Amino acid sequence: MSAAAVIVLRVKRIFAFLRDRGAVSPETAIPIDEVPYRDRWYFRRLIMRGAVRVLGVKCYLDEPAAALYMRRYRLRALAFLALVLIMALVCIALASIKK
Repeated sequence: MSAAAVIVLRVKRIFAFLRDRGAVSPETAIPIDEVPYRDRWYFRRLIMRGAVRVLGVKCYLDEPAAALYMRRYRLRALAFLALVLIMALVCIALASIKK
C-alpha cells in the first residue's frame, strides 16, 4: 500500500474517532491528547485546513470542513491520475512515431 493511501486511511480514522466520541461541536469537544495520530504532520494539516478545530486543549470535528477537505483531496488525486495518464499517452505516441 502506498504512503498516500495509508495517510488517507489514518485521516479517515481520525474523523471516525471524533465522530464516534461525539466530538462534532465546541460543546462536545474532547481532549486533544485522546486523538490518534495527533503528533503527526497530517493531523496538523487537518487543523490548518479547519477540518479539526482546536479550542485550548480540546478539539472537535467540523463536519462541513472535513467533507470539503475530503472532496478537495479526491479532486487533487483525480487531477494527478489524469496527468499521469496524459503523460503515458504522450510517451506511447512518441514511441510509436520513432518506429
